[in-house]
Amino acid sequence: MGSMNIRGKGVSLAKWATLQFFMKINRIAIVALQETKLSAEDVETIERRQRRLRIVFSGNGSNKEGVAFVIMKDFVTIEENMKVFEMIPGRLLGLQVHLKRHGTINMINVYVPNEKERKIPFLDEMYVKIKEHRSVLKNALILGDWNCVSRACDRLPPREDDATVVDMMELILANLGVEDGWAKANPNEIDFTFTQERDGPSRQDVSQSRIDRIYTPKKIWNRTTDWKIIRLPETVSDHDMATVLLSPENLPNLGTGAWRIDSDLIDNPHFQ
Repeated sequence: MGSMNIRGKGVSLAKWATLQFFMKINRIAIVALQETKLSAEDVETIERRQRRLRIVFSGNGSNKEGVAFVIMKDFVTIEENMKVFEMIPGRLLGLQVHLKRHGTINMINVYVPNEKERKIPFLDEMYVKIKEHRSVLKNALILGDWNCVSRACDRLPPREDDATVVDMMELILANLGVEDGWAKANPNEIDFTFTQERDGPSRQDVSQSRIDRIYTPKKIWNRTTDWKIIRLPETVSDHDMATVLLSPENLPNLGTGAWRIDSDLIDNPHFQ
């Protein structure tokens, strides 16, 4: 699965066709999108054109903001009891998918406001809403555009974000029992999901950040592998996609297998 700010531009054929193709060739079953700016009519048009996609979305009625889950039908056979939880319109959306052979997957899609004065109130409301739904959305992955980072190294040039916002975000995530999956899986690497260019001749006029992140519950960390940041064409977004592979909850532990002697040693005189 993946997460990315799609920098919404409505029903652009190139954008959604490219996203469908990208999900298919990379075998990505579900993507959480932010800044979708979709209406019900937009979703109907996209699903009619891109027949492999199913879109579950939440908007705020003003054609601004917006979050959505995009499901690739080739990889996910969805039962009728899929559940959607609109917690904050256009900003916070929960999804529970019951897979026929793989059990239940719970996800929460987050789009934190960019404006500094809106961050604290939103994070506070986000925490309350997630806590209210924890009995249903157990061990949910939290995917989204956080519009802030907790480490200076997640920005280039490196710099600290507002301490009040960072402290609150880290406290909330700790209380929810989730951790930054990519950072844990790649402790010695630095990478970014968003590049912003400003007018100017020098390299300092380009800034980068890893604001698109996936947080995983500690209880299911061992089911996650293959944490990546994948580049997409600019026709889709100016953000890159954070991705992770989540193994089925009922996958048997195969272990290392039974030991056996190498057949070539049987004929070796030193072992006879």
